[in-house]
Amino acid sequence: MNGRPWETELEQFLQSKLDALSVTPNQGIGRRTVRIFPPPAEDEAKYFMLGMEAGLFEVGQDGRIQSRLLALPAEHSETGEIFGLFTSEPGTPRLVRERVVQLAAAAALIFDRGWLERQVQLLPSGAGDPVDILLRSLTGKLLTAVAIKRTAPELTKLDLDLSQCCRRGEHPIDNCGFPQNHRYFEYCVSHRPPYFWAVAPGADVCFQLAYPLDGIIQIQTLSTLPRRSRIELEHESYWRETES
Repeated sequence: MNGRPWETELEQFLQSKLDALSVTPNQGIGRRTVRIFPPPAEDEAKYFMLGMEAGLFEVGQDGRIQSRLLALPAEHSETGEIFGLFTSEPGTPRLVRERVVQLAAAAALIFDRGWLERQVQLLPSGAGDPVDILLRSLTGKLLTAVAIKRTAPELTKLDLDLSQCCRRGEHPIDNCGFPQNHRYFEYCVSHRPPYFWAVAPGADVCFQLAYPLDGIIQIQTLSTLPRRSRIELEHESYWRETES
């Protein structure tokens, strides 16, 4: 597989799906070109295509994504949103850039980081939580929540915002100086994942979290998410401490 033009293959795949969506009986012969911004990173393109080839997910002619990794059926979205690769505006479909990152990240967790398919859960849009992927132990414990961002600078802001919220402790969004990312803090308060991983095209950042009784979340920024073996070795002692 070395030397494959992953980015070109991804672009051709996305263009084919956009072409299928753009063909209508009353439409002219002009072809809309898929716009991928930011451009895909090599690993992002690679794992997206490998995920497709392995059948982890597939994209229909209508742009809808089907996957055995979905935590719940896409039609159960609380907002009625479609779990699709493109927006659903009539006549003007646009690539949902974050969806490419989400699917690629899920595939990378399985092919590169050692997670089993049954431990990786994709969350469709509007599922009720702000996160996009969940990683669970073999017994169902939440080990990692994953958030998908569109650009690398958004990860930098998330790092700052989440760190500030965690150091402050529980507080409402209307009394928060970092409302853009406050929902992630609230998710961590409610669900208490030991790790929180944020991914953007070609970049990622990870936070290791601890939850002492004083309500202040202890946060340590890591360069990336540790491998499954390390997280699972740690999680038994983690849950013993948090449940005692």
